[in-house]
Amino acid sequence: MGNILIFLLHIIFAIVLFWKFYKYEGKSAAFQNLLFIVLIFAIGWPIATMIAKLLFTSDGLGIPLDVDKISITIQSTIESWTGISLTKSASDLFDDSENLNRLIDFDTIPLLILTIGEFLLYRVYYRKEFSIAGGKEKQ
Repeated sequence: MGNILIFLLHIIFAIVLFWKFYKYEGKSAAFQNLLFIVLIFAIGWPIATMIAKLLFTSDGLGIPLDVDKISITIQSTIESWTGISLTKSASDLFDDSENLNRLIDFDTIPLLILTIGEFLLYRVYYRKEFSIAGGKEKQ
C-alpha cells in the first residue's frame, strides 16, 4: 500500500510539473523536465536501495503489531466515545493479520529514502516555479 502511494505521488508531481511547464514555457521545456524527473527516479531508486541495504535488514523495520491489542484498543475507544457496546470483536476487522506484522517492509524503505531525497532536490531546483509571493503565484 505504501509503495502504491509513493508511486502515485510521483506520477501526480510529474503531471503537475509537465502541465505547468507546457502551459508557460512550451512543449520542449515540459518534456525536458519530465525526462529530468524520470532520470532522477530511475537513478535514485538503485542508490536508495543500496543505502537501505546498508542500514536495514531484509525484514524492513520489522515492527511487530499485536492484532489483539490493536483490536481491543479500537473496540474500547469506540465504546467509550459512543456509549454503544460492540458485540463483535474489533479483531474481525483485520482479516489478514499477517500483513500487519510489519509496519514498513524492505521494499518501501528505498522508496521512502528516494522520495525524501527527491523532495529536497526538487524543493531547491523548482523553487521559482512553486514560490508564492503576496498570496499570488509568481510567473
